[in-house]
Amino acid sequence: MKKGGGGFGTNLGADAFVKANEMDLTPCPSCQRNFNPEAYDKHVRICNKVFQQKRKEFNSQAHRIVNNEHKQILMQAKRKGDDTKKPTM
Repeated sequence: MKKGGGGFGTNLGADAFVKANEMDLTPCPSCQRNFNPEAYDKHVRICNKVFQQKRKEFNSQAHRIVNNEHKQILMQAKRKGDDTKKPTM
């Protein structure tokens, strides 16, 4: 058995263990997370592309309707549901 075998962090350079307050970090203008200069440019492009754009609303009903028969069944079910929801006096 080898003593002092490769453990966590043995393959990292000395700069991998620099304290966070001693590093030159730049905050992302969108998400306010901090990045080193090498990762900052790539992160900003991805952050703006992925997290800051409004997503298109997903219409699950449109994906359920395959043909006119399905459309008619859904319309009938909707009409029946509306009839049962009316209050009775």
